[in-house]
Amino acid sequence: MEKKKISGKTFLIILVLASIGILAAIGTYAYFGWSSTEVNKDATVSVTSVNGLGQCNKSSDNQKILWPVSNRNNGRIVTVSTKQTLSEYAYVTWTLTIDSINTQETETAGLKHQTFKYELVNTTTGVSYGSGNFQNLDVGDTITFSNNTENLAYDTNYTFTLYLWIDGTIGSNPMDMTDQTYQFSLVCDITGEPTNKVHEPVPTPISDFIYILGSDQTEITEVSGPFYSDFDGEIVETTIDSIPQFYIGEDDILLVRYIGSNPSVSVPATYTVDGITYNTKLLDHFCEDGFHVGVFVYNDVIEDVYINPNVSFGIDSVWMSETFRNCTSLKSVSSLPDGVAVLDYTFEGCTALITAPKIPSSVTDMISTFSGCTSLVNAPTIPSSVTDMTSTFSGCTSLVNAPVIPNSVTNMNDTFSGCTSLVNAPTIPSSVTSMSGTFSGCTSLVNAPVIPNSVTNMNGTFRGCTSLVNAPTIPSSVTSMSGTFRGCTSLVNAPVIPNSVTNMSSTFYGCTSLVNAPVIPNSVTNMSSTFYGCTSLVNVPTIPNSVTNMDSTFRNCTLLTTGPTIPSLVTNINNIFSGCANLTGTITINSPNINIDSNPAKNPFYQTSKSITVQIYDRSVTEMAFLGNDTFPSNVQIITMSNPNPDPMFDY
Repeated sequence: MEKKKISGKTFLIILVLASIGILAAIGTYAYFGWSSTEVNKDATVSVTSVNGLGQCNKSSDNQKILWPVSNRNNGRIVTVSTKQTLSEYAYVTWTLTIDSINTQETETAGLKHQTFKYELVNTTTGVSYGSGNFQNLDVGDTITFSNNTENLAYDTNYTFTLYLWIDGTIGSNPMDMTDQTYQFSLVCDITGEPTNKVHEPVPTPISDFIYILGSDQTEITEVSGPFYSDFDGEIVETTIDSIPQFYIGEDDILLVRYIGSNPSVSVPATYTVDGITYNTKLLDHFCEDGFHVGVFVYNDVIEDVYINPNVSFGIDSVWMSETFRNCTSLKSVSSLPDGVAVLDYTFEGCTALITAPKIPSSVTDMISTFSGCTSLVNAPTIPSSVTDMTSTFSGCTSLVNAPVIPNSVTNMNDTFSGCTSLVNAPTIPSSVTSMSGTFSGCTSLVNAPVIPNSVTNMNGTFRGCTSLVNAPTIPSSVTSMSGTFRGCTSLVNAPVIPNSVTNMSSTFYGCTSLVNAPVIPNSVTNMSSTFYGCTSLVNVPTIPNSVTNMDSTFRNCTLLTTGPTIPSLVTNINNIFSGCANLTGTITINSPNINIDSNPAKNPFYQTSKSITVQIYDRSVTEMAFLGNDTFPSNVQIITMSNPNPDPMFDY
C-alpha cells in the first residue's frame, strides 16, 4: 500500500579525530590510538526542528571522542526521542547521508574503512534498524535504515540510538584514520498507511472561544473581543458591529476568536451547547475600521492546530483567507478542509511555521499564502486546481526546494521573491503568462529555469539574483523586461532580446559583471536606466529608431569609452551618460525633439571629465536654451547640425 511521508528531521554530526601515535597491541587489539587533547570533543549534534504528525528530537549526545574500542557502547552515542501522532500505528524510516569524510589526503582508506562502524537501534523495543561500516562509501552516499514491520503506537514516546564507533577487535586500524573529519546528516521520516485512522486530539473547550450560536441570532449586529488594531499594532478589546448574518446558519456555531492560553488547539466538527449540537464554522478574516477580525488572525499564542475536515470556513465554506495571518508562534496545522478554494494570505507572517499542511485539491487561489514564513523549509505539493500563485512563498528565506508548478497556474508574479535559500528553480509550465518578480531577491539561485513561450511579462523576474551567472533564453512572447536582471551582479552574458520586447527599462541595472550589451531590437521604445551601473560594460549596442526614452541609459558605466548615436524619436536623455568617467569622442544626437531637465545634476554628461563632442540639431539647442539649460559641462563641446524638419514656431 502507498506510504505517506509525514515529517523529516535532520541531525548534523561533526567530529574531529586526532592522532597521538602508535600504541602496542593490547589483547586482541591492534590499532593506532586517538586522544581528546586539542580536539573538538564538544562537537554537538544539532537538530533542525521540523513539525508534522510526529516528532524526532535530540535527547542526548555523549560527545565522546572516538578511538578503537571493544564494543559500540564505548563509542559515540546519540539518542533521539521519537513520537508519531499520525495514526493508530505508523513506522519510522531513517537515512544517514555522508556530507563529508576524509578531509585530508589519505594513503589508504582513512575513515572509509571496515572498522568504522554504525548501528541504529530502537532502544525502547530493542529492534535494530540496521548496521554496517563505512568501507568504500563516499560523499553523497546515503545509508537507509528502515523497519516497515515495526509499528509505533500513537502518541507514545520511543528512544532511538545511533552508535558510531571504531572497532579495535577485528584487526589493524590504519594510521591515516587519524586527523580526519566526517559530517553526517541523519533524517527521520514518520510514515504510515493513508487508510489508517487519524487520531483527533481532545477538542478545545468552547469556553476558549468567543462564539455566536446561529439559533440565537435573527440579525448579527455586534461582537466584542480582543482584535488586532492597525492603529497601534496590538491586540485590543473592541466591539465589531458588522459580522454579516450570512456567515452563520441556524445550525451553526461561529467561532469568532480564540481566547485560550493553550498553544495546542483542536477544532472539532461539532460543539454541543445547552444540549444542542451545532456544526462548527470558523470566522476566517475581515477588517473593519482598522480592526482585523478572525478566529486566529494575529494570535501569537497558538503553536499547533488541528481542524476537523468537516469544519467550514468563511463565506460559502470556500474562503480561508488570512485565517492564520501573523500567527508568529504557529508551527503546524494538521490539515485544511476539503472544499476550500481561496488561501490568500492564510499563513502570511507565520514566522515559526516549518511544515506546511497539505493543500486541498479544491484550492484555486494561493496569493501570498505562505508569504513571510521565514522558517518554512519545504513547500507543500501544489494541486492542479491552482491558477494564481502570486507571492505564494514571498519572503520564505529558509525555503530550499521549490514545489512542482502544475499546468493550471497562469500567474507567478513574485512567487518566490525573497527566497534567499532557494538554489534550484522549478520547471515553469506552459500555462504561465506572467512572471513579474518571480525570483526577485533569490540570492542563492545559480541557474534560471526555461521560460515558456506563454510568458509575456518578465518585469523584475530575476531582480537581485546575485548568484545568477547565465540568463535564460527569452521567448518571443515576452513584451516587457523592465528590471528583469536588475542587480544580477554575477551575470556576465546578456541573453538575446526578442523582437517582441518593447520595455527595457532598468533591464540590466546594476549588472556589474556584464561586459557586452545585447542587440536591441526595433520593437523597444523604453530604454531608461537599461544599463545603469554596469561598471564592466565596454561595448554599447546600436540604438534602434523605435526608442523614445533614454533617461539614465548608460549612467555610471565607468568603463564605457564611446557612446552610441541617439536616434530621431528620443525625447529624454537626462543623465544618459552621467558618471561615465571614461567617455570620450563624438556622440551624435539625431533627434530634433530633445527635452533636458534644467537641473544641472540631470545633464546628460553630468560627472564626465574627458573631452566629448556632441553633434546636435540646432532646434535641440534652441529648445534647451528655451528651457533655461543651455550650459553643458566644460569638457563637452556642442556642434550644431541643420534641422531636417524645422518648426515654423521658431525663427532659426
